[in-house]
Formats: sequence, structure tokens, C-alpha cells
Amino acid sequence: MRLSKFKRFIFLLILFIILLSIPFFSDIYYISFYYLGSICLITFSIYRIAWEEKKDKQFLKRWHNARKQGFKLNVFRESTKAFVLMTLSIIIIQFIVYGRTPVDIISKVSINLLIILLIILSMFSLIIGIVTWYENNKKYNRLYNKG
Repeated sequence: MRLSKFKRFIFLLILFIILLSIPFFSDIYYISFYYLGSICLITFSIYRIAWEEKKDKQFLKRWHNARKQGFKLNVFRESTKAFVLMTLSIIIIQFIVYGRTPVDIISKVSINLLIILLIILSMFSLIIGIVTWYENNKKYNRLYNKG
């Protein structure tokens, strides 16, 4: 079940208000980066909602070609994307909220814990890659049969 554009914009507005109010309830180390990132995230989300039809057409063309490459390659590609995005998210959040650089994080974490974290991230990435394959196929079939 997909929400209408208006409902998605209202939901986005509520999330935007929550996102901008977080610094009033919690300490943020780099407040200006936090607000800049929040505004970029909201702007990107509005763009995605507003131009959804164009993105769906691009998706149909892109996924039609990607399906031909097979399950393993697509799962690997999506898993790698997920791994990089999760790692970058952790690094960015640690830097903006707590002021920790990647060097600080790695130097304070034991090698055993770092290996465990990498294994957990890899497992989540693999799961996300597999789920993305099936979700993209489902979306492709929905859009292909619709248009």
C-alpha cells in the first residue's frame, strides 16, 4: 500500500520537525553539520517524492538490464552498497554527534570487537543485498505490468 504524495509530504514534514528538534533534547558536537545534513536529507527526500514517476521510468530501464546480469552479481553489488552506506553512516554519526574521527574510533576499539563489528555489518549487508534483489524484482513487475 503506497501513500499519496500529499500524505508522504505531511509525514516528511513531521520527520523534519522531529529531526530539527533533536538538538534541543540531546547534545550534538557539530551542530552546524547536523543541521546542514538534515536540510540536505530533507531536500533529497522532497526531490524523490516530487519526481517519483521519472525515477520509476529510470528504474524500469536500469533494472531490466541489471536482471540480465543475474542474482549473484546483483546481490554482491547491493551488499557492497549497503556495507559502504552503513559504514559511512556510522562514521558520520559518530563524527557529528560525538566528535569522534574514524582514527579515534578504531584506536579505542579492540581488534576483536572490530572484527566482530565487520562480520555483523557484512551479514546485514548480505541480507540487505538479497532482500533488495527480491524487492527490486517485485517493483519491476508492478511497474512493468502497470505501464
